[in-house]
Amino acid sequence: MSIIVRFALFICSICTVSEVVAQTSTWPFAFQKPVCSTMPSAPSPVTIPSGNTCTKWPVVNNGAWDEPSTWNNGTLPANNDVVCIPAGVTVQVRKPTYTAATGCPSDPVASPQLFIFVCGTIDFKAGGKLQVGCNSNFQIYTGGGLIPANGNSDLIQVGTKVVWQDNNTTLNGPWYINDGCGSVPQGCQGAGVLPVEFGTLNASVKSQQQVELQWSTFQEINAASFMVERSTDGRTWQAVGKVLAKGSGQAITYYSFQDRNTPASLLFYRIKQLDADEKFQYSQIVKITVPGMNKGLAVYPNPVNNTATFFSQEGFKNAQSIQVFNAMGALVLTLPVQAGNRINYSLGGLLPGIYTVRLVEEGKTYAKTQLIKQ
Repeated sequence: MSIIVRFALFICSICTVSEVVAQTSTWPFAFQKPVCSTMPSAPSPVTIPSGNTCTKWPVVNNGAWDEPSTWNNGTLPANNDVVCIPAGVTVQVRKPTYTAATGCPSDPVASPQLFIFVCGTIDFKAGGKLQVGCNSNFQIYTGGGLIPANGNSDLIQVGTKVVWQDNNTTLNGPWYINDGCGSVPQGCQGAGVLPVEFGTLNASVKSQQQVELQWSTFQEINAASFMVERSTDGRTWQAVGKVLAKGSGQAITYYSFQDRNTPASLLFYRIKQLDADEKFQYSQIVKITVPGMNKGLAVYPNPVNNTATFFSQEGFKNAQSIQVFNAMGALVLTLPVQAGNRINYSLGGLLPGIYTVRLVEEGKTYAKTQLIKQ
């Protein structure tokens, strides 16, 4: 099986409980978070890089947040939008924007959940407030900033909580803001920035007793290495490998690690990120089931993209065939079998989904397993 999880790291050795909450993000999308280099350039003429994951960005410099003409497609940022403020661009907040939430979950129309990434500037004018929905997040990158309106208060409210008030000081990145920021509504002082921002973590069974972990980062600050740890009960952990960090910055960086000869059971994985100054952080925990050796039939890699290897420890017989059934129980594919232990098949024609695979001889099923087609 394959597990894809979005997660942010928390500092375990130096944080209070409130700070741990402040540094945990909610990211519901199946794509990478934006970085400055993948944001559309603005204002006009706008160029959109191939790595763009923003849904809303300003096309007018110094435009007002509450003016539709400030934004691409002439519409204001709405629920679940990924809002990007590119470097060199300022968006002004001139008055209360959206309706302040009175509970969580808030009304997504009146108080939309937004994911706001700032490489430029958000400039709060007198009376300006951003009142966004529960679980909204702000990431201010290096070079980006929030400019307060002197003498004004309650500048940013996430859900029912004020998370940034005017203290007459510009909040320069890198910084991170959500509704866990601070026990007193004075912004994210004490929460700081996540040294490593993770994208996707993917754990999959590649062959018998072998698990491959793949993950990506889109921001690294002072990172030295990643330690992969495994557990069979989620409590006692064993280091199974180490991967060196590739550097610092905001470029998307990809990592992988293969855990070979794993026990056949439910396994838990986490990643321990080590800084150059010897501080460390733990990821959230990912779990995956590694099946035991099936003497009758096994398939790998699983999930399958295009080509799969079918394996029988006892060996296939010429009189046998492999039948593939969809989730509704309908036979969708019959594959001929030749003598041997391994046979490769192209499954590019299968639609994505979960399938039951049976090894059949003269109408009798000798073994079966499951296949996941990506």
